[in-house]
Amino acid sequence: MLIRKLSVVAVSAALLLGTAGCSFTSNVATKKVYAASDGNQTDDGHVHARNVLILSDGKNAYLIGSITNDGDTPVSAIISVTAGATAPTTTFEVAAQSKVDFGYPAALGFVGSQPGIKLEGTLPAVGTNVEVTLDESATSQMAVQVLDGTIPTYANLMPYLGQN
Repeated sequence: MLIRKLSVVAVSAALLLGTAGCSFTSNVATKKVYAASDGNQTDDGHVHARNVLILSDGKNAYLIGSITNDGDTPVSAIISVTAGATAPTTTFEVAAQSKVDFGYPAALGFVGSQPGIKLEGTLPAVGTNVEVTLDESATSQMAVQVLDGTIPTYANLMPYLGQN
């Protein structure tokens, strides 16, 4: 009888551990913050830059992305290209608990988006990285990749990037 009880306990324990899956002994990946797209990201307090990338067709190049503010007061978020290319420093007013997109054209259905930031002078080569800073903080720098704006994923954005 004792052997039968121990067998039931052993089988129950094995089933419990077997059905716990990987989350029983490891971190759950969905709780880790990461850039799930081609763009890069950085944080500076309550201000966050998300999905920031540069699209280039060889003649023009634009910095695009989103800025969010999860704070309770409006902020002025500053985006600066600090190395690898030249672009005007741009300030975006972001209301509390909201988001501002830049470079996603209204002509394609993106409502309220600001124009992309046009790079000036010699354009960086596709495949290289450009250093971009959020709010001029040394801790909020990101290496933003230059992508080919002629590939199908981004080709529909290129003609509109300089517009609202």
